[in-house]
Amino acid sequence: MKIGKFLLPALLLTAGGGCSKDTADEELRTQRKALLTAETPGVYRNGKPVFLFDRESHQLLADPSQCLFRIQDDEGRQYVSLRLEAMPAEGEKSAATISENMELGLGDAGDMASVGSDGEYLRLWSDQTRIGFVFPRVMP
Repeated sequence: MKIGKFLLPALLLTAGGGCSKDTADEELRTQRKALLTAETPGVYRNGKPVFLFDRESHQLLADPSQCLFRIQDDEGRQYVSLRLEAMPAEGEKSAATISENMELGLGDAGDMASVGSDGEYLRLWSDQTRIGFVFPRVMP
């Protein structure tokens, strides 16, 4: 009887730990899916837009040959840029650096993976930081 008294709480704690991981994994999948369906170039965190490209007031640079992607205002005063160590193939990762001066609070980019590129957009995502970028697809 005493064994059952301790066994049940231990089993409940173990089961609860699994649910937490499943919830986190599902949350990550949902955020990644949001990035994959996004059709506006910009920066996304946790699957939600943080900064979006606006044709009327921004310029956009996508240069895969230099591993550089940037959105800036027309005056060039405000910007957010992503520089990759190398252009990753679909599903591969590359070390990335984010620089910006708009107080978006993006911090370290971690490793960015190419999670979806179609004829129109290139999508880069970091599972570590849950930051994603959508840029027009440009062939190097």
